[in-house]
Amino acid sequence: MLSHSFSVSLPYKIKHFQAQLPMKKKTRHQADLLFLFRYAVFLSFSASVHACVSGNVLILHLSSAGGADVLSLINTLTGMKIDINRQTFALANKTGGMSGPAVHPIAVRMVYQVAQAVKLPIIGMGGIENAEDAIEMILAGATAVSVGTANFYNPMATLEIADGIEDYMKRMHVENVQDLIGAVH
Repeated sequence: MLSHSFSVSLPYKIKHFQAQLPMKKKTRHQADLLFLFRYAVFLSFSASVHACVSGNVLILHLSSAGGADVLSLINTLTGMKIDINRQTFALANKTGGMSGPAVHPIAVRMVYQVAQAVKLPIIGMGGIENAEDAIEMILAGATAVSVGTANFYNPMATLEIADGIEDYMKRMHVENVQDLIGAVH
């Protein structure tokens, strides 16, 4: 049985005005914002970290210190598409978020690394299409998973994944999903 909660996600995006700052100042600035946000709202919130931000583990340590209740990673990878016939960018902003199955191995690695470094719950996301993908995230250290792109082409994806996790647990004689979280060392 899943419980329901309300939360606010505070994504870490390095704004243009921060582009010239050294990494230590960027992460300190983000931690300060997180700390202020924490005391301005009375909801739980997660810190979302983009996979392409360098120093992710440091940022996540600062998220923990700043009061984040949960961490969510990864969102998307930054990609670019060029229209070869028009010889111009295919996207108006030149770059855009790439998601789906291609980002899954990167997401699993990041969940594993962060779970080893930070003692906050982690929402694993990135390319989860089926129960096997979700179980990988859980074994790597995710305490919950989020299904995104798969829902666009299979509206039943989330329910099928939940059923698949339950089937896996029965097959592996696991009574509590907590026993699977971070089981791979």
